[in-house]
Amino acid sequence: MGSRKSWNRQLIIRNKFENADAMELMRRSGINVVLSLQPIKFAELRLKKSTRVSNNKSEVFVYDLNPPAKSEVWFEDDNAKLKWNQLSQSHLSIQIETQAAGNLVVARNSIPGWQSTLDKQPIPVGETPDGLVILKIPSGRHVVDLKFVPPGFYIGSAISVLALIVFLITLARAKNNKARNAGSY
Repeated sequence: MGSRKSWNRQLIIRNKFENADAMELMRRSGINVVLSLQPIKFAELRLKKSTRVSNNKSEVFVYDLNPPAKSEVWFEDDNAKLKWNQLSQSHLSIQIETQAAGNLVVARNSIPGWQSTLDKQPIPVGETPDGLVILKIPSGRHVVDLKFVPPGFYIGSAISVLALIVFLITLARAKNNKARNAGSY
């Protein structure tokens, strides 16, 4: 399950922080900035600034990852042309032009609920070994839409609307009965 893989990715980053594998996972996950309450001396982190906080009792150190992280969306073939827009927190639209078929990777946790279309036709959403979203894309020019809809969202919405209708009918009947009872005296 994607959530377990993303949890494992986070554990590796935390537990093996100053390790090449952890730095690569950070890059693949789109992490570019590290905040620390202690100075860090590691070649792949470059101090950007430090700031005194809490009435000058503590200092926060801000580091940039060097080299920086990949963008949030990338194609495994570096020759592909990508343009993407985040339409909302749960919806990406990606334009891609590639000479060869390959994998489009999106630095989002691969959890149940992701849905994708390629040129308005549904395509399966997969996951990388480290728990990120991956889509198989054929060669050519395409538009990919990637949306997240939590499992059970539509059923839950329908149940909520039905419950509201039942409540309103019950309220209207109670009001009607009260008016009838008030008029019978």
